[in-house]
Amino acid sequence: MDDKRMEVAGVKEKFTIVIGCGVARNYSLAYTRQAADGGRADMVESHDSVEGKVYRIDQDALHYLFQREGVNAHIYRPAFIDVKIDGLSYKNVVTFLVIDKEEEVAPPAHYAMEILRGAQDFVSVDYYRNLKNGLMTKFQMKLEGGHF
Repeated sequence: MDDKRMEVAGVKEKFTIVIGCGVARNYSLAYTRQAADGGRADMVESHDSVEGKVYRIDQDALHYLFQREGVNAHIYRPAFIDVKIDGLSYKNVVTFLVIDKEEEVAPPAHYAMEILRGAQDFVSVDYYRNLKNGLMTKFQMKLEGGHF
């Protein structure tokens, strides 16, 4: 969701059509992928919901996402889920789920910042507050100057 990350990667032009804020019910956000510097985001089944940007993408963008998410390295797998955007249902929206889920671990500060920056002013106010509070309470992350 983070435009800055896409810009740095040189792929921002592949992600210009934003359909809206998708709500995926029966999932929650967790950091179940352990990288060398900390956790990475995942969606796990729950009685909650996850919010995020839904883009209309082409084959080039999908190919980039497969590489970035480590599909061929068996880190994440593509999954097709249903989401609601402004009350309308969208079926078979692609997302990526961690294959070998581990115990949740704190994400590094730079990654937490990417998640919050991408979500800010896009997801619902309540969801954003819960994202931020979850990082602060679950992982004892501290705010620096109002931002991670």
